[in-house]
Amino acid sequence: MCLCVSNAALGVASQNDSIFTTYTDGQFSTYYKIPVSCSTTEAEEVLDDFISQFRGDPDLLFEWALHGLGSQQGDDLLIDLKQTLYDAETGIGTIITDLIIPGFTTFKDITIESKITKTYLPNKAVKVFVDVYNLNFFMKKAYGTYYIIPVSSNQVMLAIDVHMKFGWFFNIFITQNIYKKIFEWRIHGFMHNMKKEIIRRKS
Repeated sequence: MCLCVSNAALGVASQNDSIFTTYTDGQFSTYYKIPVSCSTTEAEEVLDDFISQFRGDPDLLFEWALHGLGSQQGDDLLIDLKQTLYDAETGIGTIITDLIIPGFTTFKDITIESKITKTYLPNKAVKVFVDVYNLNFFMKKAYGTYYIIPVSSNQVMLAIDVHMKFGWFFNIFITQNIYKKIFEWRIHGFMHNMKKEIIRRKS
């Protein structure tokens, strides 16, 4: 999921959990931030484990970071996350998923390939950029950035921005309301899973 550091992502004046999505020229952009009472080091340890498992044994992510984020019954579009793979030689991870439009059709084994890059910003924030490769009829463009932003010695802000532009068929089908129910919901769930894991390790 390249991005300059956006004001939306790094706006930490408000310490509340917040999420919003914009839609411009066929592209959805979701921004989310959530405060966590922990040190930057503690948050980064969880992030490093996410990256390590993504690269080494991606199926483990379904036990915590991606827990509960598979198929959501009752949706207009069901996403059934089936498998994650990682190629150590290329550094590219692959998610294999089925996309189900209830009562219409199922698109099986859609592959989404991505690469993760971790860097540090001058304000000591941690930045992880995810760029999606091998785009297909489902998605024309996708990228995102995850931040750990230090607020104090014992508090950070986790922030993420995700940008998606779908192929022509899905661009017609995926309305802003459907996007919120399917994709924004999963972004929210992923971030809460990350916070939950940080807190679990502190206790």
